Amino acid sequence: MATRGTMEACFPNECEASKMKVEQKRKSELISEIRRLNIQIQAIERERATHIFSKRSDFRKDFASLEEIEAKLLEERNEDYLQMCQQLSRMSHMVKGFRKELTSIKPTPEFVEKLKRVMEEIERSINSFKDEQKCKYEELLREERATYQELNALERKFLAWSEMCEHQTIQYYMLLSTNKI
Repeated sequence: MATRGTMEACFPNECEASKMKVEQKRKSELISEIRRLNIQIQAIERERATHIFSKRSDFRKDFASLEEIEAKLLEERNEDYLQMCQQLSRMSHMVKGFRKELTSIKPTPEFVEKLKRVMEEIERSINSFKDEQKCKYEELLREERATYQELNALERKFLAWSEMCEHQTIQYYMLLSTNKI
């Protein structure tokens, strides 16, 4: 008897069942990873908010503009999320309607043509959603690169300042030590 791990020797129903189990496992792992990341994001945001935006913080007024920017970005992110959920819901509804039509009516040439149009509409919807998400992803990558470059430039400035201060401090102490002798 063939083992379940070999796809060549298993029966078609067993192959489909094992593929479904693998797919289900992959989906559940992905969902758990998403949940874990969301929890991590919330913890980091709470920690940041307590330190930076605290009412008692000395830097409160300095970070007020950042707080406004953050609120704006959070609102944009929530709007994008809602829009994405609506698009996914619309596509899901279209696919469910397509499945319902497939099972309820006997195939005729007119019906097949109608199904073809519905499938093309679903495909267009999915492709436009993919293109939109790809554009957003590419824009985020560009922003990430720009931010990374800005951070590197600031880091180099800070290092230069610290080296300059260190050098000046050494010169100052050397000057003091030569004047005492």
